[in-house]
Amino acid sequence: MIIRQLNKQNTGIDDHNFPGYQHGDGLSTFEGIKQDMKAFADDLVRMYPNARKFLDVGSGAGYLTQRIRELGGDYIGVNLDGNKDTLGLSSVDSKYHFIVRTDVDWTLTDEEGDLLQFDVITSFEHFEHIHPDNFLQFIQNIKKHMHKDSVLYASAATWNYPSLQDRVHINVKPEFLWKIEMDNYGFAEIDKKLFNSNNTSGCGLRWEETTELAYKLKNNDKN
Repeated sequence: MIIRQLNKQNTGIDDHNFPGYQHGDGLSTFEGIKQDMKAFADDLVRMYPNARKFLDVGSGAGYLTQRIRELGGDYIGVNLDGNKDTLGLSSVDSKYHFIVRTDVDWTLTDEEGDLLQFDVITSFEHFEHIHPDNFLQFIQNIKKHMHKDSVLYASAATWNYPSLQDRVHINVKPEFLWKIEMDNYGFAEIDKKLFNSNNTSGCGLRWEETTELAYKLKNNDKN
């Protein structure tokens, strides 16, 4: 499948001091992250045997979708990340790895120009990097690429970087506020069983240091 990203003005992040951005995050080759992401990929395939299209938003090195693509057949694993240097990593396939700011409009289509909708969308340790003023656009981007049966699994760190004056984790909030916000955006919670089989997040953190988020669209709410 040929996949296109239509907003050619959205080319990722050039300013390493951009609020919420930490350049090294996307380039980490830490083995623990790689194994966690592969484990999540295997669990998702097991939990959703009919799922074929997977999208990882804020993917960094793209280990989760690398594992999806390793399964072969008709599995499709697509990455979005703002760090242009991730294109040079051996774990990504440039045909399925798009450099965008995830909080600015992006649109993925197939070769016929039809909007791509994914069965499973993930976004681990990324929500806290999105400025609250831009979060509506961020979530609208995700929603338009979901169908009525799509699922969204994400996590959001619960801590700040005091040494960086909170420049990196700029959208930290407790779980109950995430629940209210996601409900307002038209999402309904689903079982968090994916997280039960992994005791660390995608960044090697214990789950008590992050909020687990598992959702589907509420009443097929696409607005």
